[in-house]
Formats: sequence, structure tokens, C-alpha cells
Amino acid sequence: MLKFLENIFSLLLFSFAYSQIVLDLNFNNSINNNAYSRFGLDSKITTNMCLGVKPQCFDLVLHHNSFFLMVHLYKENLIEYENTNINLYEIDKSSSVKISEFYIKTYYYHNIVRFYEGTEKLSINNRNINDINFIMLFSRENYTPDYLDFDDIDGYLGLGYIPNKREEDFALIYQLYKKKIISHKIFSLKYINESKGQLTISQIPKYILKDFKHYGRCSAINDSFYHEEDNKNWECMLDSFYYKNEEKNKISMNMNERVLLLNFNQKNFVSSTLFNSFGKNYFKKALQEKKCNVTDVLENTFYQCDNNIVNQMPNITFVFGEFEIEFNNQDLFENVGNISIFNFYYKPFNKYFQNSFGISMLKKFEMIYDYDNKEIGFYGEKIKFIGKKVEFEKGSIKSSQNNLFLIILIISFGAIFVSFLYSKIYLSKKHSKNESGDLSKEMIIIEN
Repeated sequence: MLKFLENIFSLLLFSFAYSQIVLDLNFNNSINNNAYSRFGLDSKITTNMCLGVKPQCFDLVLHHNSFFLMVHLYKENLIEYENTNINLYEIDKSSSVKISEFYIKTYYYHNIVRFYEGTEKLSINNRNINDINFIMLFSRENYTPDYLDFDDIDGYLGLGYIPNKREEDFALIYQLYKKKIISHKIFSLKYINESKGQLTISQIPKYILKDFKHYGRCSAINDSFYHEEDNKNWECMLDSFYYKNEEKNKISMNMNERVLLLNFNQKNFVSSTLFNSFGKNYFKKALQEKKCNVTDVLENTFYQCDNNIVNQMPNITFVFGEFEIEFNNQDLFENVGNISIFNFYYKPFNKYFQNSFGISMLKKFEMIYDYDNKEIGFYGEKIKFIGKKVEFEKGSIKSSQNNLFLIILIISFGAIFVSFLYSKIYLSKKHSKNESGDLSKEMIIIEN
């Protein structure tokens, strides 16, 4: 009976704590004094996770175009890692690892990587999860830093869009869902300050659901139009952008281009069409007056301006279907010494997607990525609806989150009520039995 009540208590506790994992994020900006760092092209978002019964911990970089939880494997006489300060995963120190397969794979830019697949115990915020699939990388060829700077990271956590059947076995969120640790395949990213953020896995935060008027959503695109392999990016359609000139006239440009939301590790980069549109319209007067100019930094093209003109530049509004988001001049420019850099630059050799919004987007909006409904959400004060506002439909994540909680709560209280009745009946019978036993004893004494 005690065990039964213990299980009921666990179920009640589960109904309140079910399916939410919160991880701290670190925004790491390189301290290298080079142009690449000064222009903010090598920023990283990392989170800490540990593997093994005796934890080996790693700062994993969030990655937008993959699914794997990857760490570097320690192997003797492996020259590639001799001069690095990264943490290496050591098989000999783990009693819980299981090695399954060895692979050689070619990725974008013709990077050839060699790695093992395996399972290991994963620790997230003091929560231990057994048999999580992960990748142990130990060699690569034709290495191109533009893809992932392997020498500078412990590993990465892939949070790409819609894995295929094989990738589902390695996508962490799908693994947590299959193990019934989380209730929904959703994650959200929140910016706290210049160095910290938060990753929440499984649910749209309740404060967003209560403030739906500031929550805009766009349908995520999933195809391989720009990719040699399946598209793993979270992308939406950017319909247009506009701003108001000095005469307060609205200058609008129709775009109808795809945009990656969110590039976890870089600034915003845009297509030549969008970049040139800024130059012909937004920067036209400043370029003519030579208060702004165009500069190239490591094959990337930027607009840079005198600091004193930045406050005079108008806000820019981007339109995504039924809602729009506004960037003010503090969002649009970043101070770099005695100049200010426009946060949307042109990346000419990028052939995989047209436009990419980076960490500056996360500074303005909490971003929600919903695998189940194939949607990307923006939560923030600067959301403005320009069409019919799309409400949560019956059966959507809002109703399903609330319904799940309600169902578990009803079952829990129902089980408590049944256990209460059972206890009353059981104790009543026991009491009756004791009374009849005492009466029999009294009758025996009288007969004697």
C-alpha cells in the first residue's frame, strides 16, 4: 500500500515537472585581435554537457545545420590535437560507453571526417540520461574553417531542422522525446545579457502562451534547393523590408527570399540582392556624402559608417507574412573602435542559403523552434501583426501542453481518490475482523 501511494506521489510530481530541460548558454566572442574577430564573425553560443558515469564535461557549440552531439576523441599519437586546448573524450575513462560503428563521411566544402558512433550516459543539469547516441570525431581531411572551426571547440550540439529517419536516432531532442523525457519536440533560445542565455527543451514557455499578442510565427521551409544534401536549416520566407526616409516617406523593397533563422555562430549575412538594396536606398545619401563606405573583410563585404551618423539612420522593418519586426539603429549597427559596422553583411561565396539572421536577432526576440508544427516563433515587444493574426488551433502545441498537464492531473487525483477508498475499505474490514476476534475470545472465557 505504501509503495502504491509512493507511485501516486511520483506521478503527481511528474505532472508538475514533466518534460522541460533548461540549459545555460554562454555567448563566446573571440579575444583574438584580428579583423575576423573585430567584425564579430567568429562568435559562438555554447552549452555545457557531460558524458559518462565519471563525467567528462564539454562546452558544446550550438550548430544550426546538423543534428549530432559530437565530441573529439582522444587517441594516442594523434598529431591533429597536440597543440589545442580543447577537452577530448577518453574512452578508457568511461565504463558506460558502447562503440557501435566507424564511418568516413564527406561534408560540405569537401571536408572528410572520420568518426565513431556510440552510446553514453549524458548528464544535463544534474539529470542523468542513459544510452544517448553521440559521435566521436578523431580525424579530418581537406579541412575548411568556414564549415566548423574544429580546433577551437570541444564539440557541437546540432539543433538542425527535421532530421531524416537515420538522423532521428542521433538528434538529441528526438532521443529525449523517444525516451519520454520530454513531451514535445520543441526548443527555445533566450538572450539574457552579452555573455549569457538560456536553452529550453520541450515546451513553449508559459509566459509566451499567456502573451500571445507578442508571438509571431512563420512556417519553416524544408527542402534541398540550396543544398547538396537535405536542408537542415530553420528557414522562413522574408517577404520585404521597408524604412522611412527623412521626409517620412515609406521606402519598401519586395524580397521574397529565404532567410535562415537563426545562425547560431555569426552575424546576419544577406544575399547580393538585399545588400545592394540597402546600398541603393538606405545608405544612398550617406554613401554620397562619404559618411559611410563599403569595405571587404576576409572576402565578406560590409557597410561601415562614422559613429556620429548612426543615430541619424532610420529603423528598418522586416516583413514575414502576417507580422513584421523592427530593428532600430542600435540593433542595426555595432561599434568597432572609431567606426560602426552595419550588422547585415554580404557573404559572396555562400551557396547554401541566401540570407541568415544571427545572434543580433536573438538579442531582440526569444526564438522558438517547433519540430511538431514545423514553425519558427518570435517572441518580443517589437512584433507587429499586419494581417489576420494566426491563433493557436485546436490540437496545437498550446492546447496540447495544457491538455497534457490536465490529463495527468486528473489521472493523479483519480488515483489518489481510488487509493483513499481502498484504504477506507481495507481499514474497515481489518477493524471488523479485530472486533469479531475479540468477541470470540470473550465467549470462550464465559463457557469456561
